[in-house]
Amino acid sequence: MMNAKNPKRSAAVILLKDEKPRGLEVFLLKRSEQQKFMAGAYVFPGGIMDKQDNDQNLPVRCRGISPAKTHEAPGKALSEEDDLAFRVTGVRELFEEAGVLFAVRGTGAPVAMDDAPVQQRFDNYRELLLKGEITLAHLAEKEDLIYTIDEFVHFAHWITPEGQPLRFYTHFFIAAIPEFQKARADGKETTEGRWISPHDALEENLRGAMTLMPPTIATLENLARFTTIGDVLLSLKYRETTRAVQPVSVDLPGQAFVVFPWDPDFEGYKKGIVPENIDHGRLSMPSDTSTRILFKNGLSLPYCKSSIS
Repeated sequence: MMNAKNPKRSAAVILLKDEKPRGLEVFLLKRSEQQKFMAGAYVFPGGIMDKQDNDQNLPVRCRGISPAKTHEAPGKALSEEDDLAFRVTGVRELFEEAGVLFAVRGTGAPVAMDDAPVQQRFDNYRELLLKGEITLAHLAEKEDLIYTIDEFVHFAHWITPEGQPLRFYTHFFIAAIPEFQKARADGKETTEGRWISPHDALEENLRGAMTLMPPTIATLENLARFTTIGDVLLSLKYRETTRAVQPVSVDLPGQAFVVFPWDPDFEGYKKGIVPENIDHGRLSMPSDTSTRILFKNGLSLPYCKSSIS
């Protein structure tokens, strides 16, 4: 079991595409109902950092390794070494879970998986990676690959609330799906992959047709403001250094919920002060910015609590 006091370093990739005429869409994976953690929930591809993600042979196989490039999005939040490791974790987890590989050939040519034999060969590599029988470094050498980690733009940093049995220290990256590739669930840890607009995903969560976790809800609410990938990237270009988001978890009899740092009652809950009469505010709509998530009857219900009474 993970040590709850020491969150596991992990990375997630928010894979995007512009779908005309519907607009911006995001790729979500449904976790298997057999999973012990977040069973049945729809999540962004991602997972825990592996020892191989720090392989000393990887930097020369990654494009754009320089302070000017890798620090462009996270600012001073990560050292150059850590930034590389989190991005490599994102590359590996995205390939393992969604079958999408951010890489080009040594010649600069894209890795085109629209060709059946190439697709089958890389599906075999995906399986070997999942089994731990090959590493990204070995794959790069075998196929003459350069991993395009510079395509990842840092989006957010979340830390699981204290007191949870499973805790993660996760950096989220945004990236547009590469040409000539298709995102697909692995059929094991994840059973379904869906391209969906942020607005529609939030609506399905409200109806109980799709289960989303707090960081996913907050991310989708942010993305729902945009119509194209270009709009998203432009919004990130001039922002300040990303700050870690660590919600507070409240577990009361018959009432469990998570409070985000931008909730007006956050500091009180952080200090362990629980109001006698809890007011969650109003149920959020997809266009809102939720301040807390209430877990009830298997649903993740987002609420908005205003600081103005």
